Amino acid sequence: CFAVPIALVQRRNQGAYHPAFNSEGTGKFWYESGASSSAHWYDSTAKKATNTAQCFDFGSTPNAGNSSPFTYTSWGGISAGTAQAGRPDDKFFDAIYASDVQDLRMSSKRLPLTEIREKYKRMGIAGDVRGFESVPFTKPEPFVTSIVTYSSGRTLLFSTLIDLTTNGAYDGKVIGHVIGDSGTVYEVDQVAVSTTSIIWLSDKYGNVASDFTTALTYILLNELPQTHKQASPTWTDIIGDPANIAATFPQGVEGQWIPVVPDGTSKEYKLNRKQSTRLSSLFNPNSGASWFVSSLPVSTTSNSYNTTESAAQIRLYIYETQSHFTADDVNSEVLDLGGVFGTSKFTLSQGGALANSLSGGVLVGNSGGLQVDYKSVEGGIHPTTNLLSGDTWRGYPAHNTIPLAIPSNGGSAVKTLDYLSSENGVAKLMYAYKEMVYDSSADNSAEFISVSGTTYTSYTAGNYYKITGLDTNILVKALVNFGFSFALTSKIQGGYGYPDGILVFELWDGNGWGDNNQFEITNNQATQTDDNGNTVKYGTASFNTQYFTVEE
Repeated sequence: CFAVPIALVQRRNQGAYHPAFNSEGTGKFWYESGASSSAHWYDSTAKKATNTAQCFDFGSTPNAGNSSPFTYTSWGGISAGTAQAGRPDDKFFDAIYASDVQDLRMSSKRLPLTEIREKYKRMGIAGDVRGFESVPFTKPEPFVTSIVTYSSGRTLLFSTLIDLTTNGAYDGKVIGHVIGDSGTVYEVDQVAVSTTSIIWLSDKYGNVASDFTTALTYILLNELPQTHKQASPTWTDIIGDPANIAATFPQGVEGQWIPVVPDGTSKEYKLNRKQSTRLSSLFNPNSGASWFVSSLPVSTTSNSYNTTESAAQIRLYIYETQSHFTADDVNSEVLDLGGVFGTSKFTLSQGGALANSLSGGVLVGNSGGLQVDYKSVEGGIHPTTNLLSGDTWRGYPAHNTIPLAIPSNGGSAVKTLDYLSSENGVAKLMYAYKEMVYDSSADNSAEFISVSGTTYTSYTAGNYYKITGLDTNILVKALVNFGFSFALTSKIQGGYGYPDGILVFELWDGNGWGDNNQFEITNNQATQTDDNGNTVKYGTASFNTQYFTVEE
């Protein structure tokens, strides 16, 4: 007898929902007064749980005060209805939702590699690939630095208080944010050196965190993975001063911190994920026990809101989002090479979900001309290993300028080069990708000198030229002082030059994107500086298809 798994199904538990002690619970708490009524964890009338066990302290008759029982036995189930559901998404413990089901089936149909790649490329752009992801659990970790040294462009902090093994906080790496002396928010992106005391820190762009001082207390907001995963998770973003978050939720709380410190002035708070369904917003004005429900005017385009949040206030903004469906990967063998896709469109179905999954950023472009598909790629595959070339000697994968429209509201874009690879006989769609940041101050369109590409012209190094009269207009930056006809040059890696390979002109986007028309190849994710001097993310990522690769 053989069993073939076809799906992985996850569900919530029967205990009372609490964002700190039981984030996968479904029920409510009894009234603190002893009345036979239910209340959400944040209601002033609810019994106040102080640990996970109390979320499972069931009983049919309540007692007055914060005493047992805390939770009524049958609440949180289908029969009780949404009136007794304690979750912000009103989901029950005894129901199975489409978002909870992960399809494990594999197709036995044989498809050509190009067809597999093209099918999943389209699904990726449309956001139709189902990912499964957990909402992070943010654990505040106050610590005191005792020694500060610098190594490999990072800050090494020796802590005297922090213990990453407490409450299961240490899982081999630490991710999250730290607040430095100057109020700068630094993103932790390095594996912990040991289970206690030593942490590597750098900001999100790999710069040295130089404003840390010894013997002062800092807050590390460590983001821990949870076990429950969904295709459309109920996400929580946390707004507040890290010190207040640590005081209010010393054990941690479900959600991800928005790395902006409120101080009573108007600021923009960008959601960590693209909101698809707004659920609720809770705020605590004074880091105390009182919570209130409020409306939050979040823009569906910019995925953010501008407001004045007091320094003492904490807000939990809860919404439904789409799971990331790609994961960091290493440069892999190219079985079938695709083309270039670029987008700055804010909608999930037009590349927004793919861009968010790859770079973690949220696109906000809302005008026309924000997508370009299938630009041809030149070179860039290693002849021996059949990997995308990751060095300048063999040449990175290059392409023509991506003519993305200038977004009226600024923002960033993401471009991808897709190709098919395989792992354990299963086809996977790979992406080499790069973030593109629009910089209006670096828009050189007014600086271009229009010249005919078929006549003799005197070129000056450093000037920008629009070459006309050829198959298409070409935007370039001259690298040398010389007089000749542009038609005498040939397209080579990175631009145009002589047949002997000397680069005379480099391609230039000319519209503020600062892209160099190529893909630098790296494993997982890294950062680089674009042609406008802005720091952008780039890397390699993938997701598995449901097809096996077959020798053709």
